[in-house]
Amino acid sequence: MVKPQKIKVYLAGGFDSSWRERLKAELPIVGIDPFKDLPKVSTMAEMVTRDLRAIDTSELVVAHYDGHVPYGGLAGEMGYCAGTGKPLFFVCDTSKPWVGREAVPEAFLIGLATRYFEGLDSLIDWWKTRVAAGRWPI
Repeated sequence: MVKPQKIKVYLAGGFDSSWRERLKAELPIVGIDPFKDLPKVSTMAEMVTRDLRAIDTSELVVAHYDGHVPYGGLAGEMGYCAGTGKPLFFVCDTSKPWVGREAVPEAFLIGLATRYFEGLDSLIDWWKTRVAAGRWPI
């Protein structure tokens, strides 16, 4: 099988970027990490504008929830993405020791997603299975 072309993916989530690095290493994506790959800004308003423009230029958004609250920025990015009609993959990382089943986020956020995954392994396995079957994930 011919390796699929990399797609541009905005990686929304908290400050810990280890999950972003894992996705970039294991999947054929050009991942946009807003904490590392975008220009520094001076104000929150500039940050919001910068991040939403990055979503606009992406083909897909992966939103990662690791159980830490508040997650208002993540919810805002998810709502914006859903409004654009772009695919939105939502990952609740239940593998973290502080995240139990009871920490699954609001049903509304899950409802915004094109696909919902419990953990990064679930997303990665699903993605690789689709590509192996000749079906692009989005």
